[in-house]
Formats: sequence, C-alpha cells, structure tokens
Amino acid sequence: MDILKRIQLERRRDELLAQLRSLGNLMRGSLVQTKVKCGRKGCTCESGEKHVKVHLSVNLRGRTRGCYVGHGREAAVSTLLVEYQRAWKIIGI
Repeated sequence: MDILKRIQLERRRDELLAQLRSLGNLMRGSLVQTKVKCGRKGCTCESGEKHVKVHLSVNLRGRTRGCYVGHGREAAVSTLLVEYQRAWKIIGI
C-alpha cells in the first residue's frame, strides 16, 4: 500500500472516531403521535376533540413495541433520536 494512501486512510479513520466520540446519548426508534378519547366524564374529548399522545415506537427482535413518552418529554426523546440518526450517518460514510 502506498504510504500516502495509508496516511489518508488513517486520518479519515481518526476523523470518524472523533465524530463517534462526540456523540451524546442516543436512542433508536420513532416518535408517533396518536389521538385518543380518554373516556372521562365532562372531558372535551366527549364532544369529539381527542387528546394527543406521543409514543416511542421501536422494533425489537422483529416486533414493534411502543412506550408512552408523556407530556414535556418529547423534546428530550427527540434529541436522543437525532443522535442515533447522526451515528448512522457517520458509520455509513
């Protein structure tokens, strides 16, 4: 192997490793919004307006699983999902 080619490959490897090390916490999956009726008496959903719920959807061993995210956590989970996508972009280069 040409010495210049080897040096270029080693530099590229070091760049990729630095990018991977810069990743924060990450999580695989997708955020899914659904609209539901809660069934409580007197709630606005009785008249047809449904509540929005956010779930994390992830495929584990061939089965799709869901987990309720909860109010106020959507932004934090979204950040983790973005880091996961960023990791795959680095790996796929």
